[in-house]
Amino acid sequence: MKKIVCCISCAAIIGISVFYAGRLLQPNFTVDAFHAIESFHSMPENSFDVIACGSSHVYKGLNVNEMTERYGFSAYNYGCNWQFLNTTTLFFEDALRTQSPKVILIETFNVDKVHEDTDLNGEIYYTKGISDFKGKREYLAQCFGKNKDRYLSYYIPLLAFHENWTNVNYYSFDSGTSVEEYQAAHGFSGSDHIVPTVISNPATFEQKELPDSSVRLLDKIVNICKIIFVLSFILFLMRGNIIIQMPWPNMLLPTTALTLTCLNTWMMSGSTVIQILWISNT
Repeated sequence: MKKIVCCISCAAIIGISVFYAGRLLQPNFTVDAFHAIESFHSMPENSFDVIACGSSHVYKGLNVNEMTERYGFSAYNYGCNWQFLNTTTLFFEDALRTQSPKVILIETFNVDKVHEDTDLNGEIYYTKGISDFKGKREYLAQCFGKNKDRYLSYYIPLLAFHENWTNVNYYSFDSGTSVEEYQAAHGFSGSDHIVPTVISNPATFEQKELPDSSVRLLDKIVNICKIIFVLSFILFLMRGNIIIQMPWPNMLLPTTALTLTCLNTWMMSGSTVIQILWISNT
């Protein structure tokens, strides 16, 4: 009996040690992302009119509670660190699993960048916080290709980040922004410092053609919106509601994806929000 207890105790100690070693060695600045994902999924279903997705440019730059106070619609900031376009697309799909927003804002700072056939990094790693579904499996397949070692590292970070012993610092022990803080701010995480900057004129930016991988992801976002439109249209017909006709009938979508550069395309009239879809390639 004592041997059994000793074996169980040893196994428990080893398991706990591996768990905390993995936690210590996981990439820095990913704890916040796990808390952000947990916070989003703690929200009541179908409770937001507007959801924002993207990198730190959106999650540290868009105070959705201010939007609610000024304009009256409910909003949530579902952005996280870094985020190439396929990670943002994953968050977009994940958001629609529990919410039915009228508008989703897509921040496009990294619209021309996609993780493809690459090793594990902090950005890919924190998507562990998102539960399994088809969109996530497609995302991981795009990121890792057919490399099984990358998948193993994704689920057991001790294997991938063992060299992080040399990088252990304050942030390795930092608990980050708590789930409760994210819940109160609806995902927004403002910075504690201000850096003076000059806002450039977008018209002067160099124009580049988007890579095919980015175009496919943007098409995927648009097609998901169209599917939601068809389902919503059927639901509206069943309820006897009237759909307002627009000059662009194929662009009137109950759930619409917009880039943050296109906020001026919103038109609000009472409780009705008319959205014009425009995905910018700049």
